[in-house]
Amino acid sequence: MKLLRGLAAAPFYRSPQKAGPRMTGPRTAGPRMAGPWMAGPRKLGPISGSRRQAVLFAGLLLSLALVSPWASSRTPQAPAAGESFRAATIAVSDGDSFVVRGADGARLRVRLAGIDAPERSQPYSAVARRHLDELLGKRELVLEPIKIDPFGRLVAQVDVDGVDPALAMLEAGLAWHFARYDRDLPPALRVRYADAAALARRERVGLWRDDTPEPPWDFRRRGSR
Repeated sequence: MKLLRGLAAAPFYRSPQKAGPRMTGPRTAGPRMAGPWMAGPRKLGPISGSRRQAVLFAGLLLSLALVSPWASSRTPQAPAAGESFRAATIAVSDGDSFVVRGADGARLRVRLAGIDAPERSQPYSAVARRHLDELLGKRELVLEPIKIDPFGRLVAQVDVDGVDPALAMLEAGLAWHFARYDRDLPPALRVRYADAAALARRERVGLWRDDTPEPPWDFRRRGSR
């Protein structure tokens, strides 16, 4: 009797006599045995079986999202202006923009500073893209960041084995000097770009073979791409 009283007083023991209507004895069958340990999954307290499955499923989705390659950061933060970095060319989009892969494996869209090449539906667009692709190839580039443009691209000065591809595009007559953004360039480079564009125009090189080629900024202003 003392042992039973001691067990009844213990915090982990629940006396059958104090359990109330939940436990009316082992011989009682049917709905009277309504203890939570006897009920189906729909009566397991505040978290039902369906809710528990939903929680588990949500946790699984969260786990997959955390380890998914799409969830990982594939677009690095833009380096600070003036902090040069190296990257490899992946693809060329048009005559003044391309995609690189940085040392961390992340992709970054880049736009050449100081020039504006024909838009995709303009004359010489395909020629300009191919020429830039030849200049960049799959070689390692050195990029000097300037800013991020409204399309999320890194505007940068680029060096490819000592060659300035933006200047080369101007010399080939396959891009315009983007004088509107001259402030992005060092003063000496502004002069070189302006002179290269003027020379190509005088010699009717590239797109300057046409009498009145439409600048890309005017083309875009008309709502065309």
